[in-house]
Amino acid sequence: MSSVDSKLYLYAVQEAQAAVDLDENGHYRQALNKYQRAAEILIQFVKFNKNPIMIRKCHEQIEQYLDRATVLKAHLSGPRVKRGRPSSKPGEPKEGETKEEEGLYSAEEQEIIDSISGTILTESPNVK
Repeated sequence: MSSVDSKLYLYAVQEAQAAVDLDENGHYRQALNKYQRAAEILIQFVKFNKNPIMIRKCHEQIEQYLDRATVLKAHLSGPRVKRGRPSSKPGEPKEGETKEEEGLYSAEEQEIIDSISGTILTESPNVK
């Protein structure tokens, strides 16, 4: 692993750790952004890395980060009545969602849609 590779990986790990800390403390919007950023950094890392074991591990981490970001996004965009900790329970439709609505897009299409929607700013920037 070259110096640039290791720096990218370490930066992704830092972002992921920050995401977990924010997630555990209930700062879901910031955690969502950190999970997405960690996944983006790992994608860049995979482009430059030649180690197949490391690439496979990174793909697994990317999938985990994007899955958690999807859960947080659904929690944040859902009704504001219940403010509990979001959990992911695959196979169960969300409140008000039927099984037919879940299968609207293929997994690839849904991942692309999720990644695109992740690039849209949900908070106004604090520019002074």
